[in-house]
Amino acid sequence: MALRMAPGIADDRLVVREVGETAWTFYASRAYAEKHGLPESFVPDMGAHRVALLSHIATERRHVLRCPGANDVLMALKTGQAIGPLPIFDGDAHGELVRCFDPPEQSKLTVYLLAGPEAYRRPEVRAFLTFAAPRIARNLRISFTEAVP
Repeated sequence: MALRMAPGIADDRLVVREVGETAWTFYASRAYAEKHGLPESFVPDMGAHRVALLSHIATERRHVLRCPGANDVLMALKTGQAIGPLPIFDGDAHGELVRCFDPPEQSKLTVYLLAGPEAYRRPEVRAFLTFAAPRIARNLRISFTEAVP
C-alpha cells in the first residue's frame, strides 16, 4: 500500500482510491528566513536561494542541495541549510518552518491511496483501505481548505 501525490496514476494493475488533493509550496526555517530572506513567489531558479531537492529530481537551478529522501529534505529545511518544496499538510505541521509564499495554482496534486493486486486480495488490506481512505480524505480537506487562500 502507498499514499501517492501525482497528477494521475498510469498503472492500471493497481487498486487506486482518490482521497483528495493537496498543494505544494516552499518552506524554510525561521533562522534561514531571518538570515537570507524569503522568495516572494515561485520562480524556476529561485534566485540565490539554495533549494533542497530529492536526488532524482531534474533541475537547472544553480544552488541545489541534493537529498536522498524526503526526511533528508525536511531535515535540511529545519536546520536552515536551504528552502525547499513540501506538501502543505506536511510543511504547515512543522511549527519551526515558515512558508516562503502561498501555494502556486499549478502546485495542486491529487492524493491517491494505492494497493497492489496481490496485497488487495488480503482481507486486512481491504479493511485498512476502507478504514483509512475517508479519514485521509477528511484530513486533506481540512488541511487544504485552511491552508490555501
